[in-house]
Amino acid sequence: MALNLTRVKALVSEGGKPKRESDGGGLYLEATASGSKLWKMAYRFGGRQKTLSFGAWPAVSLVDARSMREQAKKMLADGQDPGAAKRALKSGGNEKTFDVWAGEYIAFRKSNARKPVAESTVDKFEWSRAAVRRQFGGTPITDIKAPEIINALRGIEATRKLHKSAKVKAFVSQVFRYAAAHGVEVMDPGPVVNDAVLKPVVRHHAGLTDPRKVGELLRAIDEYSGDASTRYVSIGIQTAPPIGAQK
Repeated sequence: MALNLTRVKALVSEGGKPKRESDGGGLYLEATASGSKLWKMAYRFGGRQKTLSFGAWPAVSLVDARSMREQAKKMLADGQDPGAAKRALKSGGNEKTFDVWAGEYIAFRKSNARKPVAESTVDKFEWSRAAVRRQFGGTPITDIKAPEIINALRGIEATRKLHKSAKVKAFVSQVFRYAAAHGVEVMDPGPVVNDAVLKPVVRHHAGLTDPRKVGELLRAIDEYSGDASTRYVSIGIQTAPPIGAQK
């Protein structure tokens, strides 16, 4: 049953213990032993039960508390943790979420005048960013643990699109390294995650003889942003003698 002003005024703690009255949608009013009445919201994010505080009644009215609840629910629907957003606001933005760092990394790659990434690569970055947004996009990057990343990749693996899960894993590692380069105390989770996720099957193809196809391959290699070992191999391919060159 939704709260009304009469019930809000009548709510008191019992036996020195807090007493709660629910307004629905996770919102409730908690009367403490000290006489305060605090608005709180219970919610789940990233598989964890969390609590968001909105302030004390009557400074925060029932109408205000309901409005804050709806704002928090909208953030949850967008894959953001409202509690993390509140902490980031209080800290002056020092607790940047993964999604914020991902956006900054993509913008950095796009603005690289010497070697800007292709639009197709940007689209892949944005797809990877969206793929993990609900799981931990709204979580401060310093709070993200390997199991959360693995769980997000498990969801992609369930669709049997292992190449996509590999790209997402690579993108997450890139964002962590980018944040670390800017002084954030995080480590690339790739090495830890790598042994706990499925890997796509490598298929060998016939050699290319059409110069146009070779050009397409070289452009794809140039835009590749996955595992470092693959990039190292690609360097050897690009520096090899061109097809038809005399020995």
